[in-house]
Parts: sequence; C-alpha cells; structure tokens
Amino acid sequence: MGNSSKRVKWIDAAKTVAWGGVMTQHVNHLFYCDQRIFKSTWYAVALFIMIGGYLTACSYEKKGTVDIRQRTGRLLLTYSAATVIYVFHQERYLDVEGLFLHIIHFDASGPFYYIWVYCQLLVISPVLEGALNWADAKGIKGYVRRAAVLTAVLSICYFNVTYTSAFQLSSSGGHLGGGIWLFYWYVGMRMKAVLDCEFKHPKAAFGVSIFLLCIWEYIFIFKDYIVCFQAMFGDTQISGLNWMHALQTVLVLFAVKSGMACIENQGKRIWDIVIRVFCFIGRNTLYIFLYHLLFLDIGMKLWPGQNVFGRRLFLGILMTAGPLCLKFMRDIAYKWC
Repeated sequence: MGNSSKRVKWIDAAKTVAWGGVMTQHVNHLFYCDQRIFKSTWYAVALFIMIGGYLTACSYEKKGTVDIRQRTGRLLLTYSAATVIYVFHQERYLDVEGLFLHIIHFDASGPFYYIWVYCQLLVISPVLEGALNWADAKGIKGYVRRAAVLTAVLSICYFNVTYTSAFQLSSSGGHLGGGIWLFYWYVGMRMKAVLDCEFKHPKAAFGVSIFLLCIWEYIFIFKDYIVCFQAMFGDTQISGLNWMHALQTVLVLFAVKSGMACIENQGKRIWDIVIRVFCFIGRNTLYIFLYHLLFLDIGMKLWPGQNVFGRRLFLGILMTAGPLCLKFMRDIAYKWC
C-alpha cells in the first residue's frame, strides 16, 4: 500500500505510548503515590489489544489470511524463554516440572497474562473477520448486521467473564476467549477503515483529540466521576477498566495518529529523531513488556534506598533499555547460529 510506511510509524508510536502507560502503572507507589496518575493510564493494555486487532484486519486485507500457527508459535517461544529467565532469576534454580507449570499457567510474572489473552484472540480472529465481512453490507441491512455482530461480541464477553475461568490470572486474563479484551480486539478490527484514512487537517485533528482527552481527564480523573462506572461486564479480576476507558483508548489512538502526521509534516531533523526513537521502541515493545519487571527488580537491588529523582530516572531507563539490550544479544546469537 502506498501509505504503508506512514502506517507503520504511527502504529509503532502508538505501541510506545501504550508501553509508557504500562510502565507508569507498574511503578505505582514506587515513582508516585497519586492514584489519579494510575487511573489515567488504564488505556495502556487496551491500546495494545486494539492495535493488535487493527493489524490483524490489515493482514486479512493484504494477504487474505493470518498465519495463526506461525504467530502464536513465535510468541509462545519468546514467552517460554522469558519464563525460564524469570524463574531462574527468582529461584536461582531450574526445576523442569515447576518450570513447565509456570509456562502453561502464564504466572512467572504478572504481565504474562497478556500472552495467553493475545493467543486466544488470534485464534478467534478468523471468526471475527468472517462476522465483519458478513456485516459489510450496504443500507439498512448493513447497520442491522453490524449491530448484530456487536451484540454478539458483547454477549460473548459477558458470558466469558461471568461463567469461565482460566489459570486465576489477573487483569481479565483469567477468562476464556480473552475476557473483556475480545471487545477491544473487535473494535480494533472494526475501526480499520477509519484508521486507514489520512487526516486532511492533522493539526486540527490532533488539537481536537488532545482537547477531548483533557476534558476526559478532568471529568473522570480529577473530578473522580470514573468511580460512577462499574468494571466492564462486572469483571472482578480487573480493578478499574470500564467503558469510559474504552473511550479514552480510542481518543489516545487518534491523538497518536494525528500527532505523528503533524510531526512528519514538519520535516525537521529533531522531529525525525523523535520519530525514529518512538518507532524503535514501538517495534520492540514485546520484549520490553516481557522483561521490564525483571530489570526493575534488578535495578532496585543495584540502587536500593530512597526514591530520589536519580533513582527513578535510572530505573525508568533500565526498564526500557535492559530488555532492548537483551533482544540485541538474542539477535546476535541468532546470526551466529
């Protein structure tokens, strides 16, 4: 596609923004104690899931299919290697039976629930793609069919959250079918046509997105009206994600896409460097997501004591740079093999 390079850039930038939200959540009570900051970043994993749905829809449009076996195989292999490293770091010993149990239960580290969720959503994707194609009709029939598909997705989410359980994982990971995350995956696939459109006035789009995000922040965080909304589908595994966070996630996605369009139009070297850094981090968010808590633990042991600014800066850099160095060493090992 003619705009594929631009599309990749804004997607990578969105992944970087999502990673920033994840890191902010995972340093709660370490870097800060103001829970308004924590509540403001609930969009993070939802944004990752929504991007995954969008990319899956892109793959169906471009190739007509998604190689589920290959994608899940690579993901599970990378995850399994991370589990081995985490278990050895925690226990300083490798027991094959215990390691196998950690791998199949996705519990060596809290964020590993995401792997279980993502693999399920990939498996479900062909059904969603078929449903979206069926709903892609003109006129009233199209609206009725799209409403029917949305109702079906919401019903499945409710059933999975209410009547299924898997591995006792956190953040809605302990449900079959992806739990609430199925809804975000569907939204990402559904929004493909909208996200593929180029902004005629990116500065205006960016300004509107930021303005609406500021209003959202003021109403739901600073005024704390977010407590008026229950968790999505009544999910007791997740402490705060609700329907207003779904709105926040969509606004963040549009803000990133329009913001990247504005930056690319500047044509200045400094902005080109910013884009390169954002895209580099975004391309490697899987490794950062898997290993950031490992390097946080290592960093806290290397620099114990008071939570001064220098220590926060050191830990923040280590949580991102550490996994990137690990991936770099893996890539070198692959080249030598």
